[in-house]
Amino acid sequence: VKAFVERVTAHFDGIPKIKLVADKIGVPSGYVALGILVVAMVLVFSEIGSTAICDLIGVIYPAYMSFKAIESSGADDDKQWLTYWVVFAVVKVTETFFDVILFWLPFYFLGKLFFLIWLAFPETRGALMIYE
Repeated sequence: VKAFVERVTAHFDGIPKIKLVADKIGVPSGYVALGILVVAMVLVFSEIGSTAICDLIGVIYPAYMSFKAIESSGADDDKQWLTYWVVFAVVKVTETFFDVILFWLPFYFLGKLFFLIWLAFPETRGALMIYE
């Protein structure tokens, strides 16, 4: 668990807003990021704003990382985030057509939240796996 938190901290130290919050409360940025994730999971599990929370998590972090990828010189991160947006769009369009059925699946939004995190997290490269 400690190694996982250290990897998450190393990754989220590069995001100024999370780093600022972490410094103000005196904990590593990995704990802040994981805390946000746990709160989101509890809200999604309790079905309070599930769609909005999944959409926010599926858009805010990837959008930030996409802007960073555009400004970087390498093309590998550009491919990662462009692929993410293609897969995300396919998921959203598919979800639009099957929303009536998917809504009745137990823990659908919690599974969707985990799926979006898996797609977006650079270490897992889930979007590239789905696309390929």
